[in-house]
Amino acid sequence: MKRLFFLILLIGFFLASASGNDITFGGGNTSIQTQAGRQVITLSQGAHIQSGSIILKADTITLYGDGFRYVSCQGGLSLVDEERNLKLKANRLFYDREAEEILIEGYVELDDPANELIARGFGLEYRIDEQRISLHAEVTLEKHTSSGAMVCKADVMSFDRTAMSLLLSGKASVHWAGDRYEAQQIVIDLEREEITAEGSIRGVIHG
Repeated sequence: MKRLFFLILLIGFFLASASGNDITFGGGNTSIQTQAGRQVITLSQGAHIQSGSIILKADTITLYGDGFRYVSCQGGLSLVDEERNLKLKANRLFYDREAEEILIEGYVELDDPANELIARGFGLEYRIDEQRISLHAEVTLEKHTSSGAMVCKADVMSFDRTAMSLLLSGKASVHWAGDRYEAQQIVIDLEREEITAEGSIRGVIHG
């Protein structure tokens, strides 16, 4: 028991001293390996970490790289960005703490309570500092507006949270306020609730 307690203290100190942005963590099982002269820490059984405002929970979390720059998560994954009020759910995630970038492969769900929208797709890139999110493959986004629910679909969707701008590319469509718009590319100003379509356009507007 004393050895386990000492090991936890040692790991906590190393994580705190190896990076300017401390990592706090927990899990029912912790393993440490040395690969190419660097330590790799794997957490499982209720694994969770916090780095800055980012909180991650998953079946397995692996920390590696210089200063534990990289975080890899697998299984039952949830992410909460407390500072920016953003939530993600997926099965696999890669987090570069230094570049402030999150990549997700496979099915992903996004919940943005601050902007009253939810989205889902099959791949995601989140540039934290820039507040830019890209979703890929069969993307669907639902946004609450003053005129009711706005439902957007596209092959690729880029969301600039700072500018409140949404770019839909590839088989883009928008259902909103009883109207339907289809185009190869659609740009939406979410703050002004304005839609701009580019390329060949089709739609149904109810007068």
